[in-house]
Amino acid sequence: MTGVTREQAQDRSRYISDAVQTPPISKRNIKYLQKNRKGGFNFRSHPVFENRISAAVLTPFQLYRKHGNDIENHALKGPKEGEFSIVSLDARPWVAAGVVTLTTKTELHINLERNLSLRHNKNTAFHIDTYESYATTVQNLTNLGVLMEDSDRALRLRKLIIEKDEPEFIEKLPREVGRLGSKLMRNLNIEQQRAVLKALSCNDYVLLQGLPGTGKTQTISVLIQMLVFLKQRVLVTAHTHSAVDTVLTRLPESLKIMRLGSSSRVAHDLAAKSEATLTKNCNTSEELSKLYDSMDVVGVTCLGANHALLSRTTFDVCIVDEATQVLQCTVLRPLFAAKRFVLVGDPEQLPPVVKSKSARRLGMEESLFHRLMNDKSTCTLQLQYRMNQALVDFANKVAYSDRLKCANKSVAESTMNIDDEKLAALDPWEIEACSKDVDKAALFYNVEPIETKYHKDLTNTDEGCVVLALVKLFIQVGVKNSDIGVIAPYRDQVSLLRQMLATTHVEVSTVDQFQGRDKSVIIYSCTKRNSFDDKVKEGEVLNDQRRLAVCVTRAKHKFIAIGNEQVLRKYTPLSKLIDACTQIVMDKNILLELTKQYKSV
Repeated sequence: MTGVTREQAQDRSRYISDAVQTPPISKRNIKYLQKNRKGGFNFRSHPVFENRISAAVLTPFQLYRKHGNDIENHALKGPKEGEFSIVSLDARPWVAAGVVTLTTKTELHINLERNLSLRHNKNTAFHIDTYESYATTVQNLTNLGVLMEDSDRALRLRKLIIEKDEPEFIEKLPREVGRLGSKLMRNLNIEQQRAVLKALSCNDYVLLQGLPGTGKTQTISVLIQMLVFLKQRVLVTAHTHSAVDTVLTRLPESLKIMRLGSSSRVAHDLAAKSEATLTKNCNTSEELSKLYDSMDVVGVTCLGANHALLSRTTFDVCIVDEATQVLQCTVLRPLFAAKRFVLVGDPEQLPPVVKSKSARRLGMEESLFHRLMNDKSTCTLQLQYRMNQALVDFANKVAYSDRLKCANKSVAESTMNIDDEKLAALDPWEIEACSKDVDKAALFYNVEPIETKYHKDLTNTDEGCVVLALVKLFIQVGVKNSDIGVIAPYRDQVSLLRQMLATTHVEVSTVDQFQGRDKSVIIYSCTKRNSFDDKVKEGEVLNDQRRLAVCVTRAKHKFIAIGNEQVLRKYTPLSKLIDACTQIVMDKNILLELTKQYKSV
């Protein structure tokens, strides 16, 4: 299927082989799973422990590896959580496919569209591969080909993007802009108003650099409303479905909006505005054409912009949210469909995902936003409404060089909502964690591992126990579980933390998944517990300044990082974070007590 041998695929950590079925569980449990998972089924993969079955996990059947090494030194290879994967037999590829829902050191769960235990016995060997599609590559290459076409639009884009011609702006806006602005822009601050007016005056493009919490989405919403009232059609696009949906849900019901794309990927609040819903009563091509042409605003992801509608319609403006996360060749497609464009993003945060080291070295990580950024074309939003003053100062030290500012006094002085009366009964280290003092807003807990031997896998149970103790502590003193977020740099650690925190219902995600989100309290598990040398490998997540910038700007009132200072100091961004935090050495006895209490969770 992939053109490589099993051994090569497994070395690349994209493949699990020789997983076999253990005895099926009861029919009652299968029915329960079908009822709750809508027919989805799970494998359960055990790399080491043969015939180890957990009745708590309702699976039609379970898989485990025939062979394995010592569990402490065994890092689970193969598909990762959230990846679409393929299940095959020795003699037959692709007998089923689905999304991996859980990966741990000893388990892999995958939701399938059919129950394979009905056709295969318990001794059947299965192979699980991560599905790697080349459709995106083909589309990106096609976009580059279209950019080289002999057309006026392609010529203009080449001059702007390749030759970097400076954008042009209208010197004087129509009077009606002033009348509309007095109504629509009254809730915007001065920076946001200037950004909207600059976007309205551009003939080619404008960049909107929005620092964390500065109200980028609100600014985009007002801009779109202004454009529609000026009889202009708008295309809204972004790298992710969630970003497109976030912008569209902020628009008033009076606008005619269509969300292109699969209905399963569209937010529930936008179901009535999805293409499938709006076109279900169209019976002829003329009716479809009339419907499409009547839309004021159309939303679609950058990869979904190869839709036929965009090839036959020219929009007045294309607005690209999360523009710093999109590959240049991917963002080209929606730009072909508009006369001018607005790029919105934060170049200090997540770049496009480029796995190839050589591609990164050759500049593929550079987004179109980075490429076009200059003083003339860029508006910057610095007044933020998320973090209190103490965390703004902290974020400025770590990532933003004093550019972030609190929008008002209320934001600057905001604190956690906790019950002060409950603090008296806590231990000293717990009181310190819950403190509202300015110098305790950002804390770094130095957690030295109980076991000093080298671990290859990217999980840290000791840190997991500390995270669980802190989460329970904040809930105990009155912080809602929905106001707490836990972040880890590695998916294996995220998976471990999700299991440990399952009963708390606290959100746990990677840095990338928390982009654009915020919580009152953020706990960051750095995970790395030991290292053979001080050499930093190219592309290491912990050495990525932009990911750290995302991490430290998710908290509104409290940020706590947990890690082994001795190991983390070799990473320049994390060394800066440790220095910016109030440092607390985790007492060994307290750590032993927490691990004893929570390690079995």
